[in-house]
Amino acid sequence: KIVAMTAMTFGFITCGILAIAVTGTINTFSSGQAVSPSSLNTNFQSIKTAIESIPTEKSWRLIYENNITVTTGSVNVTGLDGDSEVEYMIIANFIGAAGATAAGNYMMEINNDAVACNYKFHHYYIHHGAAASSISFGVPTCPANAGLVLSASAATGSNNGVAFTGKVFLLSKSGTKRVALAEGSKALSTSDAWTMAALQWWEDTSSNITSMRFYFSNGNGIGAGSRIEVWARR
Repeated sequence: KIVAMTAMTFGFITCGILAIAVTGTINTFSSGQAVSPSSLNTNFQSIKTAIESIPTEKSWRLIYENNITVTTGSVNVTGLDGDSEVEYMIIANFIGAAGATAAGNYMMEINNDAVACNYKFHHYYIHHGAAASSISFGVPTCPANAGLVLSASAATGSNNGVAFTGKVFLLSKSGTKRVALAEGSKALSTSDAWTMAALQWWEDTSSNITSMRFYFSNGNGIGAGSRIEVWARR
């Protein structure tokens, strides 16, 4: 019975640390063999040492992912805790859909805050065949839509199937403005491509970030094949 229980114990433990190398001594036992306490203790000590060697440094963890299969106008992510996470990384790939009613922006609204003036950004962009340009919203003019910008360009029926990308690093801990660095792009063709870099922030300094709403500003512009990922620094 002791042998069987020992085997089960090691089976459960090694499943959890399969990727960790055990460099100490691991004694093996045959059926019916007497097991000494010192042999068991040596095994447990080797496994304990291996577990304690697992790195504890912070790393990015994927906490939400969504492969969009049906055209929609928005996607909600709830159950977040920005004060604990400290920083989020959002990676989005939007496929333009015919359901968009007009040209618009792919946005990320925080905590259902739909007040456009609560979001500010300085935006630098380059469109194929045009000179680089910069624009600011909220300083002093309020932006047209509430939220942080993920990608901004047309996504109407004429651009149905066009790929738009957005990547945002968002400092999420309350106590200061939630500053975000963003990159966005549109890829229609070699003659119609667009890229941007932006500094953005959310004016609310006290509320813990608990939700995000990803949306297109003019109709159902998030097409099938779109993907949204939310990573947390843990």
